[in-house]
Amino acid sequence: RLWEMVSAVPEFAMVSSEASDLTPSQKQKIYQEARRPVILLENSLRVAHKEGYDPEQISVLERRLDAAKDNAAADIFAQLNAQSLNMGDGGRNEFWQDFHGLHVDEAKAKLTDLIEQVLPAIRTIVIITGRGIHSPNGNAKIQKAVRQLVASRESLEITPVEGNPGALRLHLK
Repeated sequence: RLWEMVSAVPEFAMVSSEASDLTPSQKQKIYQEARRPVILLENSLRVAHKEGYDPEQISVLERRLDAAKDNAAADIFAQLNAQSLNMGDGGRNEFWQDFHGLHVDEAKAKLTDLIEQVLPAIRTIVIITGRGIHSPNGNAKIQKAVRQLVASRESLEITPVEGNPGALRLHLK
């Protein structure tokens, strides 16, 4: 029954603690493939500005770029989370989600949906935020944003995942 509730939320692919089955190079490949249309459109937009294209043509490219970014984020999220639900792991009934490759705003939107739609049924969610290794200055932006969002909600508490500094466990109080 829980499986039906969670899988009814189309945004959320469920992953196990085995989600790390993907190697860093496989994750990087997923990210690069998803970003390819974005990069092409960014380059086209730069050329359009440089060569003085018609404002309407530039506007069309900008809209396509926005759509490509949305599609890339959705694709990255879906591929990184295309595993199975981890139920019965020490009786914790945890739901794992990998936020690698998302921008901070995208991660906050996904987390808000998880908190509102999934957490009440499951009670514990593990968010893989990463440690910021691939971010400028090693700043773990997603982890910081997750901590801030959770701190703003009195009904939630957050703890680090033992042995994994790039993951956080969210609980309903």
